[in-house]
Amino acid sequence: MVRGRRQELLDGAVGTSYPMNVINACFRSAYRLAYPLARRWWAWRGHNATAIAVWVGDRVLVVRHSYKPGLRLPGGGVKAGEDHRLAAIRELQEETGVIVVVADVVLLRETYGRFGKRSVFEVQLDAEPELTVDQREIVYAGFESVDRVVEYNPFMRRYLRERSAPPLAA
Repeated sequence: MVRGRRQELLDGAVGTSYPMNVINACFRSAYRLAYPLARRWWAWRGHNATAIAVWVGDRVLVVRHSYKPGLRLPGGGVKAGEDHRLAAIRELQEETGVIVVVADVVLLRETYGRFGKRSVFEVQLDAEPELTVDQREIVYAGFESVDRVVEYNPFMRRYLRERSAPPLAA
């Protein structure tokens, strides 16, 4: 069956049925409503978090959340008692479907602040893996140049810029 452009717009991603697209839209609305409340809760109670930079050459894996603007690194909250490295790997798999080996994941930075512990990891891949997104929390995942990444943390901005820069000639 040949699908028309109008039907693709109604269905969303190819292979997604119209009822599933409606359900996904409801989830996205719930995320948009809940996120500001969650941020207030995390500011009050604290919240450990992690992020992971996945590189293929000079391009980094980014995701677009349904509830906040811009392209960002995969990552999220760390459950109580969970190892930050394992949390980064879990978040990467949940958000993009990418599975990486624990030994390949390198710690870049750990900070402790008034909101909790933050950890940033990095992993280098030889080729772009197949990516999958749930169309609920995450609506896009892809490898992009670092100038497309929205990052408010000064350390992360500097790291992304320096990591993607070509090496200086000797």
